[in-house]
Amino acid sequence: MMNKSDARILAKKLRQGLCYQKERLNMLLCPYLKDGQTVGIYYPLVDEIDLLFLEKQYPNINFVFPSVKGYNMVFKDHSLGFKPGPFNTHEPIGNEVSKEKIDLIIVPALALNKSLDRIGYGKGYYDRYLKDYQGVTLAIIFKELVLDFKAEEHDVKIKEVIYL
Repeated sequence: MMNKSDARILAKKLRQGLCYQKERLNMLLCPYLKDGQTVGIYYPLVDEIDLLFLEKQYPNINFVFPSVKGYNMVFKDHSLGFKPGPFNTHEPIGNEVSKEKIDLIIVPALALNKSLDRIGYGKGYYDRYLKDYQGVTLAIIFKELVLDFKAEEHDVKIKEVIYL
C-alpha cells in the first residue's frame, strides 16, 4: 500500500495520454444531471477530464466553479467569465453560491482507492469544502487510476464514481 504522496506521483504519470470519448462520458453522466439543478464542476488542468462541454449540452443546469478564498474554497457562478487563479487554474468571476444550493459536485481526482478516498493535488481545498457538504459528490476516474493508497484522517470520501 502506497502513501498518498507516492500515489499522487504515480497517478500523474499514469494519466498522461489516457483518452475518453465525450459521447460516452455524457451518456454515463446523464443519470446524474437534471434540469434545474446547480452542479459544481471544475475548469480542467492539463490531463484532467474536461467537463466544459456540459454547459452547452445541459443549458437548463446552473454550472458553478470553484474559487480559492484564502485557505478555503467556494463555488461561484461565472456570469462575468473567468480569470487566472492560483495553481494555473481558471477562477470564475461571479457571485458566490451557497453550499446548500449545490445539488451535485463533480470532484476532480488524480486517483481513488477502492474505499472511494480521493487524491487531489494535496492542498486540501476540496476536503475542507466537502466535510459538511450534504449533496452528492461524484468523481470520474480512469480504471487505471484506482490505486492502493492509505487515506488520511481529514480525507472526505466520494459518494459516487463513474469509471472510464
